[in-house]
Amino acid sequence: MNYLEDDIEIIDVNPKILKKMLFCFKCLEDGWTVSKKDGKYVFTRNIKGEIERKEYETEDYLERFLMKYMN
Repeated sequence: MNYLEDDIEIIDVNPKILKKMLFCFKCLEDGWTVSKKDGKYVFTRNIKGEIERKEYETEDYLERFLMKYMN
């Protein structure tokens, strides 16, 4: 009997949910605050005393933001 096998619970996580979790975790690690409002995720970050709020205004910004945190 292996001690670790007895104490580890296998969690079945949907791959799509896991990707969202990893994406949000990477953003948090980079200083972003992640919240959810009206079913949409909102990313904010305080830079030099100013709040930077990212709402996806352009397709180009969204693509760069996703590429940075999805890799």
